[in-house]
Amino acid sequence: TCGRLGVMSWTPRRSRVLLPEDAAPIARALWAQLGDAPSWPAARDRLALLFMLQTGARTSEALGARHEYFSGGNFVLRRCKRNPRRRCAQCGALGMREATRCSACGGPLGRLSRRGDRDEYRLGEDLRRILDAVEGAKRRFGLPPTGYVFCASAGGRLDRHYLWRVWQRIAEDLGVPRRALHSLRHAFVTAVVRRTRDYGVAARLAGHASILVTSAYRDVAEGELDDAVRGLWTERDS
Repeated sequence: TCGRLGVMSWTPRRSRVLLPEDAAPIARALWAQLGDAPSWPAARDRLALLFMLQTGARTSEALGARHEYFSGGNFVLRRCKRNPRRRCAQCGALGMREATRCSACGGPLGRLSRRGDRDEYRLGEDLRRILDAVEGAKRRFGLPPTGYVFCASAGGRLDRHYLWRVWQRIAEDLGVPRRALHSLRHAFVTAVVRRTRDYGVAARLAGHASILVTSAYRDVAEGELDDAVRGLWTERDS
């Protein structure tokens, strides 16, 4: 290694990117398949994927969502870290929750880890449509509208690896190249940034503690690169 320290940056591999223009037909196909769902698992799996696309929720947040998390006009997801800590602003070391000064250098400790906070996802018209479809499917197949939103047939919590396999199978049926389940969250962040042109809004909706994290989620299409340089100087001269 060269021994030099610098700012780490991370960019998703192009093979894992799911752009909004690719996610839109997936969402339409999932909605179309809901009417022919023969069972609760078939309807639930598609609604869970639509939920992740609409909210940008992580897989664990979507599978851990419960009906009682709906509060007023928002959908509140609580992420509780078992032992939240504070990070030193000077040396970066982690300190205990009750401490105010770093034990290594004596510097001040920052606020608690973001995972100890709660995120609120806006209940827009599209998300309400998804939740209404969940309640309708549960009534149709004889499940109570309580507990986990995307529950197993016995009422328990689904396994994230199960949903990943479902996503791979549905993507293959739709002719979509192999993508990680987390790519749904990337598509959400990219769509919000394109619409608002504001990383702060996207960071708030995605539950990111810093817009630096959001910028890593922002995927760029080839057409955007072409538009950025097209007529760059000729328009100015005119």
